[in-house]
Amino acid sequence: MEIKNHFGVYGVCLQEGKLLCIEKTRGPYQHRFDLPGGSQELGEGLTETLKREVLEETGYTISRYANPRMYDVMFQEEGKDFCLRRLIERSIWVEKVK
Repeated sequence: MEIKNHFGVYGVCLQEGKLLCIEKTRGPYQHRFDLPGGSQELGEGLTETLKREVLEETGYTISRYANPRMYDVMFQEEGKDFCLRRLIERSIWVEKVK
């Protein structure tokens, strides 16, 4: 059984009590909602990755964050492959870039 691995940094972004989500524009999850985030670039720290991904995907900057957590999420993809996806999540507060 092949296990696919993806390590990503994703943020639970809050502004005025609302959760900030993105709509996937490509790939197998196109037109589905997700948390902003993505993969690390070479030499980048987890916090740097999160800040970059949130800004790129939403136009918002992180003003503060708390509660780092790591999760292993296992699921089936297209009823065939058993997949493992590791996520780093932080509760973060954002501000729109001016």
